[in-house]
Amino acid sequence: MATWGGISLKWDIGATLDEQPPKLYNNRTELVRRLLADFCELCGSDEDVEVHHVRAMKKLHEYPGRPKPEWVKRMIALRRKTLLLCKRCHEATDRGLPITWRLIGLDEIKDRWKRSMTQY
Repeated sequence: MATWGGISLKWDIGATLDEQPPKLYNNRTELVRRLLADFCELCGSDEDVEVHHVRAMKKLHEYPGRPKPEWVKRMIALRRKTLLLCKRCHEATDRGLPITWRLIGLDEIKDRWKRSMTQY
C-alpha cells in the first residue's frame, strides 16, 4: 500500500473532508492594506488619495549637497517605493515644491494602518 508522509493513501469511503480549511495567510498585500486605509502618509488628509512611486530606493539617496525633501525622508523611513499622498502633497512632490503645511509623524501613520486593518 502506498503512503504519503506516513498517511495511507488507501481509499476510504467513510473519510470526512474538511471543505473549508482554516485560512493560514492574509491574501492582501501591504500596498492594498495601505490603500484601504485611505489617508495621505504625509499630511494625514483623507481626500483624493493617490500613489507616488519611485523606480528604485537608491534614487531616494541621490540628493548630493542639498537636504532631502520631507517626502524622501518619509519613504526612506518607511522603506517603501510607494507613498500614499493626497492630491495637494502629490503635486508638491512631483513639482519639487516645498511642503509648508503640517505633516503627521511616523507613529501616527502606523497607528492609522493598525486601525484600518481591524476594519477590513
